[in-house]
Amino acid sequence: MVHTEELPALTSQLLQSYCALRAYGHPTPIQDWPVNLVLDRLYQLVLIKCTFSRIPDCLRQAKQLRMLQVQAALTELPRWLDATTYPHLVYLDVSSNDLRNLPLTLATMPELMFVIARANSHLTPHLKPHANDADPTALLRYLKLCAKGVMEQQRHIRVMLLGLPMVGKSALLECLKHAGSSSPARLLHDRVRTQCPVIEPVEHRVKHKQLARQGVDTLHCLFTDPPGTPADDMFAVESLLLSSGSLCTVLPSDE
Repeated sequence: MVHTEELPALTSQLLQSYCALRAYGHPTPIQDWPVNLVLDRLYQLVLIKCTFSRIPDCLRQAKQLRMLQVQAALTELPRWLDATTYPHLVYLDVSSNDLRNLPLTLATMPELMFVIARANSHLTPHLKPHANDADPTALLRYLKLCAKGVMEQQRHIRVMLLGLPMVGKSALLECLKHAGSSSPARLLHDRVRTQCPVIEPVEHRVKHKQLARQGVDTLHCLFTDPPGTPADDMFAVESLLLSSGSLCTVLPSDE
């Protein structure tokens, strides 16, 4: 085991001779190692309580790595973390970081058996249940299903609200659509808007003279949860009838 304070004293030649390296504490100067550092003997690397936000590029040379554990401030995994770079990697632990997503290339690594990503509070919601599963193989199984197209990554949610009138469906929907921006006045407006019965019959005296000349003086309609006032909506219906040329389908009220 090598403690953090000892790392600066290690020469490149000594580093290249290590088979297992465990570093604890921060800050860790591992990100300052040369990019072309050859670490072909290293099969186990554990970095705990480090402060870097990305895995250092020098670790691309650790082709024989079997176990990699990094607890730092990672926000993403590098694109080069794949089967070409680590063909023999069996265990990957990136718990306690700031990761938002995990690449599906992990699913293509031939010898990888365990992917641990617990305690990543910003992780994409569809990954969290599998990342926090007690089964250490659950997350990798899910990633493999996603890579095969059996399970798709869902980033949209469809919500259908059902309930009696005036129980707050519209107010809840407004809050979901505009989080943090719904004022009490706006919510009150939405409540007033939905105070009409679920189905409301409306008798409307036409305003357009062209409809009146056709003998249409009254329209009868059924409104369901009208988004505005019936008068405004019926005037819009008149305009739609005139523009679409569907006057023949409009019958006078006495018929």
